[in-house]
Amino acid sequence: MTMFTLAAASLNQTPLDWRGNADHIRQAISAARDKGVNVLALPELAISGFGCEDMFLFRETWDMSLQSLFDLLPETRELVTTLGLPLRVGGSTFNAVAIVADGDLLGFVCKQHSGFSGTNYDARWFAPWPAHSRFELDLKGQSFPVGDLTFMFDGVRLGVEFCDLPDNDIVETLLVPERNCAIVINPSVSCCQLEKFPKRRYFLQQRSMTLNVAYVTANQLGIESCGMIYDGSAFVISRGEVFAQTHRFSFADMQMVVDDVDTQEVASGKSCEMICNTALEPPPCMRDCVLFDESTVFKEDYISEASEVFSHAISFGMLDYMRKTRACGLTLSLSGGADSAAVATLVWLGVQFAVHELGVDGFISRFRDVKNIGMAKSVGEIMARLLTTVYQRTQNSSDTTYNAAKFLAKTIGATFYEFDVEPIVQAYKQMVEQQIGRTLTWETDDTALQNIQARVRVPGVWMLANLSGSLLLATGNRSEAAVGYTTMDGDTCGGLAPLSGIDKHFLRGWLRWMEYNGASLKPGQSLQLPALKVVNDQKPTAELRPTSASQTDETDLMPYEILNSIEGWFVRDRQSQAEILAQLEEKYTNHPNEQLAVWLERFLFLWYRNQWKREKSAPGFYIADYNLSPRSYFRFPAISGVEKK
Repeated sequence: MTMFTLAAASLNQTPLDWRGNADHIRQAISAARDKGVNVLALPELAISGFGCEDMFLFRETWDMSLQSLFDLLPETRELVTTLGLPLRVGGSTFNAVAIVADGDLLGFVCKQHSGFSGTNYDARWFAPWPAHSRFELDLKGQSFPVGDLTFMFDGVRLGVEFCDLPDNDIVETLLVPERNCAIVINPSVSCCQLEKFPKRRYFLQQRSMTLNVAYVTANQLGIESCGMIYDGSAFVISRGEVFAQTHRFSFADMQMVVDDVDTQEVASGKSCEMICNTALEPPPCMRDCVLFDESTVFKEDYISEASEVFSHAISFGMLDYMRKTRACGLTLSLSGGADSAAVATLVWLGVQFAVHELGVDGFISRFRDVKNIGMAKSVGEIMARLLTTVYQRTQNSSDTTYNAAKFLAKTIGATFYEFDVEPIVQAYKQMVEQQIGRTLTWETDDTALQNIQARVRVPGVWMLANLSGSLLLATGNRSEAAVGYTTMDGDTCGGLAPLSGIDKHFLRGWLRWMEYNGASLKPGQSLQLPALKVVNDQKPTAELRPTSASQTDETDLMPYEILNSIEGWFVRDRQSQAEILAQLEEKYTNHPNEQLAVWLERFLFLWYRNQWKREKSAPGFYIADYNLSPRSYFRFPAISGVEKK
């Protein structure tokens, strides 16, 4: 029986930040050595950063990655670890990990199957490594093996496999119990999704039992350029039992867990001797481990779990994005409605979470680019410097939304301004009327009169953002993007759209949850926000038509719950109009079938005609099981032959 000290680390890396990424790797290796770690798992592509996109096609990226690898080798004395990088072999580029031990490079294992958890077109950058193959790669005058390798050290065999979830990645076929590995490292990063964490944890436990091994998984931490948020959940698992896991959504650069594991099976062999296994049968398919299905979406236990994940993930992602883009704060057009209130609340949550973990001084050090942040002494003073909000009134705005915006901003400590943009609206209206020779009316020019109000709000809020060098936050959600219920160059403007990956139906439920329950700060303490009542008691409305029109979003469109169902069946499940209608009729028996058919046709028509808006949207975060981004999930033609019936 042999005891090994195993460690798993999560790293907050940035694409192409060669110095910063290497420093985080050194930090992890140093901390592991201090704790007497024998084997340290680090995440895939840790050297280059995970989201380099088309820079993975550049020779400079390959060369810099290799240079960083060889620079890091001396740091690995006294332990075994994995260093992930893009590797050029035989005219193709592969997603590879270098296995290094005590300062020596032993070889490389490459990912065999494409797919960054089903969220990116990574086949554009990386070729799949051919199964049962091995190659000798010449680097710096030495030959290093690449391929289906296991490694021996101190009489114990170590293997590497890439897999996140069985429904997202094909589990590597070469690591099977017959290979007699005692320790397996899984460097696959895993993006955060609302329902994913318990599924992933369960799968990793099952995988460790299948292989009968000590199983060590690393992960990315923070926001990357592809719109994914990584929670940093890394594990040490032995034969189905979770020995240790990292704290999720940490604001630190590195998180690590360490534990001692008795391997119980010591393979014979010379230290650091490599064994190449070939022609192995694939392992049995993993059983389905989906823990949530559509029937549970609106149950209380699901809402609580999903709301917690949403609260931590998006608030963490916004602050990490702000830090990595060197923005000097955040600016928000606060309308008093659900979407902008949700964004403001998430910023407040992020500050609360970060200060709880880092302390005020630690927060100031971490986010030192925020203007005048060094003078802050409390969460309230941090919020006043970090978040600037502005309510922008037209003649169609109500006292209800104004009071809601002002009260919420005051409650969370944000700086609050108010602009009256009605004179600007009228100036544009009169200018156009003079040129076209007629008066613009709501009967003949409804869309134009609505949109100009949204567009004139943009220059002022952009000016506020520019004055401090802050990041302007757009407030659009996934439901609005699906049907184009948004004004281009109006409410879509911003450098980041944090809600773009979540639907309006979920958001409304989350705001109620925040009002009454609140996100967990620590055991026994929740961050509920009763001030949201003034927002939640309203019906969602754009407030762009005269108040006499009693405009609401759902009157213009359809109930958001139904919109969300149609969107999921169409985008995620790729169902036809007839299939969707059948499901609507089965699920929503409280609505006439004729009305359901009308709503479905409305959704599809609006979807088809508004792809161009989705093409122009600001970057966002994607934490649901699907999103609408043409860059990372769903490509749709901007021009199509569908006509309104």
